[in-house]
Amino acid sequence: VFSEKYRRTVFGDPVDEKFKKTSMKLGKCYEVKFFEIGTKKDNVHFLVRSVLIYSVVKLVKMIKSWTLREILRRYLVVKKRL
Repeated sequence: VFSEKYRRTVFGDPVDEKFKKTSMKLGKCYEVKFFEIGTKKDNVHFLVRSVLIYSVVKLVKMIKSWTLREILRRYLVVKKRL
């Protein structure tokens, strides 16, 4: 479970879809398989399998940085809410 910074409501329909697409693109690049991605208004749930070369900490950092960068680039409203 990944929580948003400050636990504010950020996820809506367009942000949710972009988040899932970005996660799938990350999965193809880094050999990470997402079995489930569930979003609520202020947190995200993942069920993930990865290759053994990535530690859990590195995997979490990759997912958070990739998805945040793409969402902030596309939706400036999210940046204002955080």
